[in-house]
Amino acid sequence: MATRIENILLRARDTLADPQGERWSDSRLLRLVDEGQQDIAKHTKILKGQTSLPLVEGQAVYPLPDDLWLITRAAFNDCRIPLRSHAELDELSRNHTINAKDSYRSRTDFTSGSSCWELDTGSTIEALLYDRRNVGEIRVYPIPDEGVATNSYTFETDDPEFKGAELLGVTADITDYTFSSVYGVVTTLYDPEVEIENFVDTFGVLTGVNESEGLVHVWYIKTPSIAITSIEDALEIPSMFDTALKHYVVSMAFDDDYDTRFAEKAQKAASLYERELGIVKETEASSGTRDSQTNTTAYRGAFS
Repeated sequence: MATRIENILLRARDTLADPQGERWSDSRLLRLVDEGQQDIAKHTKILKGQTSLPLVEGQAVYPLPDDLWLITRAAFNDCRIPLRSHAELDELSRNHTINAKDSYRSRTDFTSGSSCWELDTGSTIEALLYDRRNVGEIRVYPIPDEGVATNSYTFETDDPEFKGAELLGVTADITDYTFSSVYGVVTTLYDPEVEIENFVDTFGVLTGVNESEGLVHVWYIKTPSIAITSIEDALEIPSMFDTALKHYVVSMAFDDDYDTRFAEKAQKAASLYERELGIVKETEASSGTRDSQTNTTAYRGAFS
C-alpha cells in the first residue's frame, strides 16, 4: 500500500507531466514536501504541543522545545499565568502601577529610584516573560526560591575503590532510594511524593538531582518535529492537507524552472494552495462547529 507521501508525489508528478522523474528528482520533491508541511503548520497552527518546565531554585531562564513556534497558554500549580514582555514589566515598575486584574506584587524598592524586578524572587510564579529575539528560551517571574525547588540529593559510596566516584557522576548510592541497576549509571528515579526529579544531566551520567515542587506547564503551537527525507516518513499534519501539499509541491517545482512558460503554471498551483488553506482557516474561525448562538471564536497567541 502506498504511503501518504508516495501518493502526494504521484499526483504531483501527474500535474508536472514528469511521471518518471526525468525533470524533478524524488529528493527535490521530498524537500518540497518538507517545506510545504512546515508552511501549512505555521499558517494553520494545526499542530499543538505541551511541555512542563521543572523549576530550579535561583534559575530564571528555561529552554523551550525546538518545535515550539507560538506559546498559547501557561499555568503554574494548575492556575493560568499571563504571558508578558520585558517591556511590560519595565513599564509596571516605572509607573509603580499594579493593575487590579494582574497578580503582580511590588517587590521593588521604588524609593531608591531603580526598578529591579529582574532580581525578584518568590515561591509563586506569576508570569512568563518572552523575548522575540530569543524564542528558544522563556523567563519565569519571579525567580524561584527555595520554596519551589529544594532537596539536592547526596551521592554516597562505601566501597573504597569507588570513593570519590560520585564526584565524576558515577553514582553508587542515593539516600532513601533503591537502585534497579548495580552499575551506578542512573537514568530515572521515582518518589510518589515528588512530582518530578529534575536531572542536571540527561545522558545517564548523573551529576546532580533536585526535587522540583513546582512546574510551569506550557501549551504551544508547534512546527513539524522531523524533516521529511523519505516516502516512508510520516507526515505530522492531518491527511486533509494532502491536496494543499500537492499544490505546494507543484507550485514550487514549476517555480524552480526559470522558463517563463512555467511561471503561469506555478502561479496557478500557488492559488490552488492558498484556496485549500483558506477553507481550513474558515473552519478554524468557527472552532470547527456550528452554533446558533455563537459562530466564531477568536484565538490569540502569546506572540501575536
